[in-house]
Amino acid sequence: GVWKATVPFSKHNNETGLYDNDVWVDGKFFGGAKTIVKNTTSLRAPEKVEFKAGFYEVVLEGASDQVQRVTFPTWTEANGQDDIKHVEGQKQANGTWKATIPFSEHNYETGTYTTHAYCYDQYGNSIGIWGASIQVVPGVEAPAEVS
Repeated sequence: GVWKATVPFSKHNNETGLYDNDVWVDGKFFGGAKTIVKNTTSLRAPEKVEFKAGFYEVVLEGASDQVQRVTFPTWTEANGQDDIKHVEGQKQANGTWKATIPFSEHNYETGTYTTHAYCYDQYGNSIGIWGASIQVVPGVEAPAEVS
């Protein structure tokens, strides 16, 4: 018989480094293995976006093959998380997931937006969390000269 276990990183504070995996059978130590967990995943988001753009895009790069779903919860700093929306990520290619964050879903507010990326495996376990802050600026335009 072959037994398999999934170790959700969320149960270990999403820490990277050396993991000891011990196997016990009927109360007796059977064996073990060590796994090095590296974080090569990153969340790419613009630092500043003009309000007239109407949206911004976020891209999660380097997600493992075990990632089956990514959500991008987003909210504005004004009034806390009163406007939090969970946007489903769209898988692009080779560990890349993308989402579009429209300002219309956040009361057309300017200021600081926070977007996180939550990754889930096929069993619904959280296997990674990343975050970014984006400044949405009014971008008011005025003529250079008036006669």
